[in-house]
Amino acid sequence: ARRTFRYPVLFPHFATGHLYNYYTKSKTFQDLFSYVDGYGYQSLLRGEDTYLVDSSILTFINHGCNGTYNVDIGTSSSVTKDYYITEQNASIQDREDQKGETYDPVTDRRDGGGWAVIDIALRDIAAGEEILCNYVFFTEDSAWLKELNTLKKICNGEEIGLIVKSEMEHMRQNEEKSINTSASNAKGEEL
Repeated sequence: ARRTFRYPVLFPHFATGHLYNYYTKSKTFQDLFSYVDGYGYQSLLRGEDTYLVDSSILTFINHGCNGTYNVDIGTSSSVTKDYYITEQNASIQDREDQKGETYDPVTDRRDGGGWAVIDIALRDIAAGEEILCNYVFFTEDSAWLKELNTLKKICNGEEIGLIVKSEMEHMRQNEEKSINTSASNAKGEEL
């Protein structure tokens, strides 16, 4: 029998609220929130910030800057008949045009279906080619314009992304530990 290949992890609004509250108090919560925010899909499906972290290979698909993405969701909200919507040309009207339905507690009972999307290839993808998608509409209304501007800066080489920042911080901390351990060992050898 064929096994299900994805078991997404849902962070409902109350769990997300706890992550926000403890974010500044604990490095563990900072790391967890960085993972959830960096790899998860944000939604207002339940009326407040909710995240779903997909556990399949799709989690590791990066953003294709300047329209270089080669996959999109089946409904293809970022492709119109005239042009590709990118971080460089997206407008508030594009955001309004692609919005889903508003929060509804009745349909919320079946919220799992809201996360079920199918990614499709927009063109032939060569063996070994990185799979890229479009992050432009991955964030809900409250933070959309801020996130869009951040994507522009990342794609223009003016900033680095959240995951790269987190990885660089982790490497810096490991280097500091290594230096401190080496210094301690050297002092011990001198005695």
